[in-house]
Amino acid sequence: MDYYNSNQDDKNNEYERGYDYGYGSAYGTGGDGLEPKRTGGWGKKILTFVLCGALFGTAAGGAFLGVNELGRQYLDNGDAASGTETTGSQANIAPTSGAKHTNATTTALDVSGVVDDVFPSVVAVTSTMVYQSYYGWGFGSEDYETEGSGSGVIIGQTDEELIILTNDHVINGASSLTITFADDTTASAAVKGTDANADLAVIAVKKSDLSEDTIKNLAVARFGSSDDMKIGQAVIAIGNALGTGQSVTVGVVSALNRRLNVEGTDMTLMQTDAAINFGNSGGGLFNTEGELIGINVAKATRNDADGMGYAIPITSAEGIIEKLSSRETRSEEVPEEQAAYIGISMQNVTSATASSFDIPVGVYLVAVSAGSPAEAAGLQEKDVITAFDGQTVSTREELQSLLKYYAAGTTVEVTVQRQIDGQYQEMNLSLTLGLRSDYQ
Repeated sequence: MDYYNSNQDDKNNEYERGYDYGYGSAYGTGGDGLEPKRTGGWGKKILTFVLCGALFGTAAGGAFLGVNELGRQYLDNGDAASGTETTGSQANIAPTSGAKHTNATTTALDVSGVVDDVFPSVVAVTSTMVYQSYYGWGFGSEDYETEGSGSGVIIGQTDEELIILTNDHVINGASSLTITFADDTTASAAVKGTDANADLAVIAVKKSDLSEDTIKNLAVARFGSSDDMKIGQAVIAIGNALGTGQSVTVGVVSALNRRLNVEGTDMTLMQTDAAINFGNSGGGLFNTEGELIGINVAKATRNDADGMGYAIPITSAEGIIEKLSSRETRSEEVPEEQAAYIGISMQNVTSATASSFDIPVGVYLVAVSAGSPAEAAGLQEKDVITAFDGQTVSTREELQSLLKYYAAGTTVEVTVQRQIDGQYQEMNLSLTLGLRSDYQ
C-alpha cells in the first residue's frame, strides 16, 4: 500500500523513503486501511509490512511441493557441513536426532538433499475462528466460522506430545487448531504457551492421535545459530504458502538485525529475499546445513517492494521458546461449575492508543469490583495487565480465552503496569481465582 505525503522543500522531486511497519490483518492481506494526511506535493513513500498468515474458507494442507532448480543462483557446489549439536538451553526442545539425513549435500542445481532432510519437520496450521455478526438493535446476532492458514515447525517431542513452534498471530483467537503433516495426515492441536510481544507460540499434538507411520516419517528440526549467519548466505524457506500446502523457496540473507516497529511493537528481524507469502507465517527459515535459523513472519507488500521477507532470528528467541515449551498444554476448558472469576471491567489498549497517550499495550482496568479476587490481589483501577500466569496478553479477548482453562481456586501470577509518580512500573501480583457462580 503506497502513501505519498507532501514535502515542498524537496526541490529535486525525489522520494524520501520512510518505513511504516504494520501487521495489517493477522490473517488477511494487511494494511490498516487508513488514508494518510495529505498536504500536497511530493513526500515520503511509505513501505508497509504485513504478517504472513492467510485467511481462507477452506482448511490448509494438500500436496507438499519440493524444489530443485531454485538453488542455482544461490548455492555453491560441494558438501554442506553436518549439523552442529544443540546448545544446552535448547536440548529439550530440538533434539539433534531429528534429522534423518546427516550427510545431505547441496549443489548449484539441487537443494533436494536439504529439503528432504527438513521437510518432514514443517507442518501446516489451520486456525478455526468463530466470529459474531450483529445485525443491530432488536435483530440479534449470528455466529459464523472462518479458517486462517499458517505454518509451524516441529521442535521437540515427549512420550506423549509433539511440540510445534509457530507465530502467535497464526493461532490467536482460534477456537480450534488443525495440523497437517508432510504425509498429508491431520490432527488437532492445543496451545502450550504464547508470547504476543515476540509473536511466538508453542502448540502440541497428542502422539496418540497419530499413526505409527506418521510418527516414523516426521522429523524434529535442529536449531542452528542465527547469530552466525552472514549477509549473502543462502537460506531455504518452507511454509504453507497461500494455504495450499507446503512449498519451498530459496534466497539469501539480505540484512541482519533489521529493527522494525510493527504496529507499536519493536522487533529485530532477519531479512531475506526468499519468497515469503501469506500462509508462510510460522514456517521455517533454514540454512544450507538443514538447521532452523528463523521463523518466517512478515513481508513487504508495496507493489515495487520485491523480495523483502522477514524472519524472527531463532537464537534470540530460544529463551522464549524454551519457556513456552515447558508450560502445561491447555487441552481442555474447565467445566462451567468450576469457571473462574476475577472481578474486573476492562478495555484494550491498542498500539494507537498506547502511542497517543503513552500507556503500555495491554488490558486496561476500567474498574475493580469491591470484594472481588482482583481487589484481594491488589489490582487497581487504571492498571494495565500485560501477562497472566507468565503468558503475555495484549487484549481482553486473549485474557478471557486464557481464563477458560483455569479452575476457580487456582493461584496465578499477574503482571501489571502501574503508573507511579508519572511513570509506568511493572509489578507481579498473586491472584487466586474466584468461583464465578459465587459472584453472579
